[in-house]
Amino acid sequence: ACSPKRLEVKPTESLDPTHTKGVNVGYTFYVDEVKATMQKAVEFNNKSKFDEAISIYLDIIDLNAASDDEKAESLWHIGSIYQNFFYAKKNVNRAKDYFKRLVKEYPATEFAAQAKQELDRLN
Repeated sequence: ACSPKRLEVKPTESLDPTHTKGVNVGYTFYVDEVKATMQKAVEFNNKSKFDEAISIYLDIIDLNAASDDEKAESLWHIGSIYQNFFYAKKNVNRAKDYFKRLVKEYPATEFAAQAKQELDRLN
C-alpha cells in the first residue's frame, strides 16, 4: 500500500509581497509551487498513479496559497478518480462526496457547474 506523502513547506525569510502566506505561520508557499504541484498531480493521474494523485490534490486543497479555482479543480479530479473504472478503489459514493463538497465550498467556479452535472448523472 502506498502511504500518502505530505508536501514539505520550507521556511523562508522572503518579504516579497507577491508570495502568498502558506500553511503554517512563518512559512511561505510560493504560488508557482502550487502550479508545479498541480502539474505533478496531473502527471500521476495521467500515469494511472491514482493514490499519489489524490494525495497531492488533497495537499493542494489544504494550501492557503492555492486559489479557489485550484482547490475546486483538485476536488473535481479527486471525484473523477473515485468514479474511474480503472481505479482499484473505485467508489461512486466517495466521488459524489467530493463533488458535493466542491459545489458547497466553491459554488462560483466552473468546476462546481461540472460537478452539479456529474451529481445529476450519478443520482
